[in-house]
Amino acid sequence: MAQILIVDDDKDILKITQQILESAGHTVFTAQDALAAMDLLNSSPIDLLISDAKMPHFSGFELVQTLTKNKRFEGMAVAMLTGLREKKSIEKAAKAGVHDYIIKPIDPIVFLKKVEDLLKRFPPQERARLDFDSSSHFSAGVIHFPIEVVSLLENGIICRSGQSFQKDMIIEVDTPLFKKLGLEKQPMKVLDSHQISPTEWEVQFCFLTQPEVFGNSLKQWILKEKLKKTG
Repeated sequence: MAQILIVDDDKDILKITQQILESAGHTVFTAQDALAAMDLLNSSPIDLLISDAKMPHFSGFELVQTLTKNKRFEGMAVAMLTGLREKKSIEKAAKAGVHDYIIKPIDPIVFLKKVEDLLKRFPPQERARLDFDSSSHFSAGVIHFPIEVVSLLENGIICRSGQSFQKDMIIEVDTPLFKKLGLEKQPMKVLDSHQISPTEWEVQFCFLTQPEVFGNSLKQWILKEKLKKTG
């Protein structure tokens, strides 16, 4: 499967195209402008770039022209995603280095067919891979995700994150809130995780062991803090 970058200032287009491509097994990156796209292109190997023509700051044409001047991106397939149907725009895209032209609104079947055709013409790069057995010393690891704590509960916390968490996962959570409470990092269990926007999830964690805060139960501490606020 391929690694594909979609660039469009329309969040709905990004969401639709990402869903189509991920359902076909591809890895998808998204960016809302040419500058963000360049950051991704410079940090991640991309097999196919799909860019909108009209965007703030720099157009899709300008983005593609920049890439064609860099030998590093010679083998990358490029498609222009736009509502423009004029002959001049198509000619401009071809001159910029675009290999195909995809018209909006998106037809999922046509869109996926064009992507498959492009990837046949420009096969994805072969990437080195080494798999580890679960018993291997190298298979263990820890991933840290940034979170925003929005509520403290007597049995845990509610937070917001750009990452979805699977229910019943055990996660070690560290936050300045815990330090204020005199607590160390806490192993916590995911009770609930639901999406509240295209890029954000609300997650409820519960403590595996009920902590004491300055000699009191967490419930008593929360009630005292609420009284301070109302007082």
